[in-house]
Amino acid sequence: MFIKTIFCPDGVTLPYSINTEKPKMKIGIFGDSFAALAEEAQRNKILYEQNDKLVFNHEGTWPYFLSNIMNASTHTYGIMGAGMVDITNTIVNSEKIYDLYLIFHTAPLRKSIIPFKEVKDTAYTSKYYYEARSFLSGKKVIDIYWDTQHMIKNFSKNKEYINNYHRTNPNTNEVRPVTEAEKNPLDIMGSYHHMSSRGNLLFALDLYKHIKGEVALG
Repeated sequence: MFIKTIFCPDGVTLPYSINTEKPKMKIGIFGDSFAALAEEAQRNKILYEQNDKLVFNHEGTWPYFLSNIMNASTHTYGIMGAGMVDITNTIVNSEKIYDLYLIFHTAPLRKSIIPFKEVKDTAYTSKYYYEARSFLSGKKVIDIYWDTQHMIKNFSKNKEYINNYHRTNPNTNEVRPVTEAEKNPLDIMGSYHHMSSRGNLLFALDLYKHIKGEVALG
C-alpha cells in the first residue's frame, strides 16, 4: 500500500514489517502515531542520505517487543496524525490476512488526512465504521485506546485494552509530548509511539497478557 501522508508527502509504503526467525503467526497493527513506524523509517532514510547519520531504530518499539514475545511477524499500518477514517481505510485496503488484528483507535472527531480514493467524507461516519467491522468479522481482534474518551465504537466483542504508558512512561524526547507527564526516573532511553523505550516494553508485556486472556491463539 503506497500512500502520501502529512509527514511523507512524497509517499510511504505500508506496512512496515518486523520479523522473527521462525514466526508462528502474523499480526496486523493499525492506528495513528501509537502504531506508526513506516513514516519514521522513511524520514530517517532521507536524513541518512543527506547527513550519513542513522537515527531510526525499531528495536525500542512495542511492535518489536511484541514480535519477539509472541514469536510473530508484525506488520504495522500506523499513520502519524491519522483519523479513524484513515485507520478504517488501511484496514479494509490491507492486502494480507492476519492471525490477529490490533487496532489502535484515535480521537473519533479527527478528520481524515489521507487521500484514499474511497474517502468522500473526512468525518468518521457509520459508513467507515461498519465497513471495517464487516471486514474484521470472524477475525481475532483487540481494540486498543489511548484515551477513554475515544471508546465510542469497537470492532470486536473482546474486552478493550486501555494504554496509559504514554502517561506513566512518556517519551520525553518529543518536542511536544502527547501529555505533560513528567519523565519516569527509571526510564533512560526515548523511543516512538509517545513512550520511552521502557514504556514500549512494559506496554508490550501488558498487552500480551491481555491478548492471552481474550483471544485463543494457536
